[in-house]
Amino acid sequence: MVKEYLLSIVGIAFFSVIVHLVLPEGKVSKNVLSAFSLFTLVVMLAPIVKLGREVDFSSVGYSLDEDFLSRVNWSSEQDSISQVLESNFSGAKVQVVANGDISYVFVDLKELVLNENDEHINYYTTIKEIIKDQFEIPDERIVVYG
Repeated sequence: MVKEYLLSIVGIAFFSVIVHLVLPEGKVSKNVLSAFSLFTLVVMLAPIVKLGREVDFSSVGYSLDEDFLSRVNWSSEQDSISQVLESNFSGAKVQVVANGDISYVFVDLKELVLNENDEHINYYTTIKEIIKDQFEIPDERIVVYG
C-alpha cells in the first residue's frame, strides 16, 4: 500500500513537470498547473480519507467522570451556603469537603463583621443551626472556627 502511494505521488509530480515544460507561459499554464497542484493534493490526502472510513468510532467508549461531577455539585453547594451566610453574617468564609456526600462544612469566622445589634449572639451555634436547617447537614459535620 505504501509503495503504491509513493508511486502515485512520484507519478503525478513527474507528469506535472512534463506538462509544465510542454505548456507555453501564460494564463492557461497557470490554470493547468493549479489544477495539477489540486490533483496532487487529492492524491496525497486519499490514504487519510480511506483510513478515516476504516476506523470504527462506535467502539469508542464514553464514561462519566463521577468525581468531577461531584466536585462541581459540591462547589455549587458551597456557593449556596456562602450566599446564605453572607446575607446574615458578613465575612464568613465557607469550605465544603466532600467524598460522594458532604463530609464536612468548615466556616471560618476570622473576617466576620460584627453588627452592634448582634454582638450578644452566639455566632457558632447560630451558624450551625442555619446550615443544619437549610441544607440538612448533620451538626457533627459542621465545623465553625475563627
